[in-house]
Amino acid sequence: LPDMAGPITFFTGDPLIRLNRDLAARLDEHRRLHERNVAQLDQVKKVRDATAATSQIEMARRMLAQEESEMQAIDRRRDALREAIGTHEARIGEVTEAQQPARAAIAEARGTIQTRISEALGKRDVRARDVASGLLFRYDRISRRARGRAVFAVQGLSCGNCDTAIPLQRRNGMLAGRIEVCEACGVLLYLLPDAPAADAATSVSL
Repeated sequence: LPDMAGPITFFTGDPLIRLNRDLAARLDEHRRLHERNVAQLDQVKKVRDATAATSQIEMARRMLAQEESEMQAIDRRRDALREAIGTHEARIGEVTEAQQPARAAIAEARGTIQTRISEALGKRDVRARDVASGLLFRYDRISRRARGRAVFAVQGLSCGNCDTAIPLQRRNGMLAGRIEVCEACGVLLYLLPDAPAADAATSVSL
């Protein structure tokens, strides 16, 4: 279970804050320009100059209205994002609280498994002390490749894993206690001396 605790970071107000700050600066500049144009209009004596000043004032008013509208839209977006963040953080809190029993059970199970693994590895190390290093290396390599059992007893005259017949020369060596590798499937093979063929399927664990 992923850890969902902590504040949400996928919503950020930084771009909106910067945009809002830029618009506010532009809005202040245009307001000052508008006030200056209005002041100049009051001092105009000629009709032509008055017309030009009025045009500048109207342009400044449109710019102010547009920028004020943009700022209001940004404020609405920011408020919506904040509301969404609050909703998601509340949901995360609920899910995290609901997951606590499962997390505790998983942690307990993990501890139990780790203990069993440590015990199994300890037993393996004890048993492996009497195994030749070369044979142990082959066992580990085959076990990793097979992802399972790596040693099988011979069944009758055949491999206990793939039922491939064992050559006579190898069987004679196995009678002397030697471990052989199956030419077909690659597992390690051993022979149980004086054991009936039907009982020779017992595996060996290192």
